[in-house]
Amino acid sequence: MKNVMIDNVGPVARLEIPVPEEGGVVVLRGRNGTGKTYALRATEALLAGRGDLESRDGSLGGGIAGLGVRLTVGRRTKAAGELEVEALEGEDPSLLVDPGLQDPDAADARRVAALCRLARVAASPALFAELLGGEEALREIARPSTLEQNDVPAMAAGLKRDVEARARAVEAEAENVGGRAAGLFAAVKDLDFGEASDATELAAATERSVRELAELEATVKAGLEVKRKAEEAAAQLARAEATSVSTDASRNHTAEEWRSLLAMARANVVDITNAMQDLRLKLGLAEALVRDHVSCLAAAENRERMIAGWRAAIEALGSATPVGEADLAAKRAAVDQARRAQELGAVLRRAHAQKDEAQALMERAAELDRGAKRLRDAARGMEQVVSAAIARVAPRGLFVRDGRLAMTTARGETLFADLSDGERWRIALDVAIDAIGEAGLLVIGQAAWEGLDPINRAAVAAHARSRRTVILTAEADERDLRAEVLA
Repeated sequence: MKNVMIDNVGPVARLEIPVPEEGGVVVLRGRNGTGKTYALRATEALLAGRGDLESRDGSLGGGIAGLGVRLTVGRRTKAAGELEVEALEGEDPSLLVDPGLQDPDAADARRVAALCRLARVAASPALFAELLGGEEALREIARPSTLEQNDVPAMAAGLKRDVEARARAVEAEAENVGGRAAGLFAAVKDLDFGEASDATELAAATERSVRELAELEATVKAGLEVKRKAEEAAAQLARAEATSVSTDASRNHTAEEWRSLLAMARANVVDITNAMQDLRLKLGLAEALVRDHVSCLAAAENRERMIAGWRAAIEALGSATPVGEADLAAKRAAVDQARRAQELGAVLRRAHAQKDEAQALMERAAELDRGAKRLRDAARGMEQVVSAAIARVAPRGLFVRDGRLAMTTARGETLFADLSDGERWRIALDVAIDAIGEAGLLVIGQAAWEGLDPINRAAVAAHARSRRTVILTAEADERDLRAEVLA
């Protein structure tokens, strides 16, 4: 059996603590104020190789020795040697059994924090970063106060709240985007998207219909002008046919005949010298008649041409195909239809754009829903990270669910807090022993030990011996300070 010796440390003058190699429970007993708690602290300091200890009043210095180590206590605490027994530094397994908190969530949070310390898992954003696609994405979501948490379950709980808040915001955005998409779809649901909507084609069709109508109207206008001219020509022809060029019979001679007479008259001038005066008069008369007849002939030829033109106009009127009002009405209807098609095309183009926008919004809403689901999964995954962390020292099925420490038993999934005292002690000891290895030493606070009934004390001692681990604890009685191995 190995021993730990405490000399002149705090209120303890001298105390020898046995450390049985086969394991078990060693209890420091004595009156209150005799140094039980200080002896426990001193043993922990020895195992850690350091500690905040003071030498006994009036002594030059004190010391703790055992397990291959000597710790000198004085103005400066010095450690020498190497441990032959592993110890659990800074963690009391009884905290897993009863953290001393009334609130069950807070109690389990303290249990999980202790397990993470046992597993040497520190709170860090990097621990959870993979769930959100990287530490940068995590820091974009997490609040600064969450990232400042110094234990794993507190950081996990804060991240879960932060991620769930982001998920709710993303879900609200998805709902808003989906509503907008539904509104756009409803606005265009009654439209026939099979109708033509190309702006260039519809504009060309409208222009073509307008041009055809203009051409038909021009044809009608031209026809009316031809009709007017033909009617005017017919009236002029009628007047012309009713009127002769001249009522004078002498004007029935042709111009050539008159020229011949003129020539004869001129020829007779020489012969009729004596009748010169008379002949000159006749010559003037003849010349006047010639001019008159030439003028009449020109007028007659011009009249003939005009009559021919009038007759041609009348014939043209007869051969022209008439344009009816029905044709014009049809062309006007075609123009109206083309313009309506153009307007409908504009509506359809806007509707197409709305439909495309609605589709894009629906896709965005679906993407947001997927993002929200990923965030929800990530929020649930925070506890999986914590469960994985404590699994390093608690491979017996302990896990975190909704902030509570639980495990799978023969009864199914059971909260750790709902297990019996004996079950919790056995699991807590196994976790602590697994953390230090068998043949180690565990320090358990006096209050936790005194809270155990005799049956559970015996069960704890038996379990410690089965794992060849020594448990050092304390309890009060009315005698002097001493250390005893529990039978």
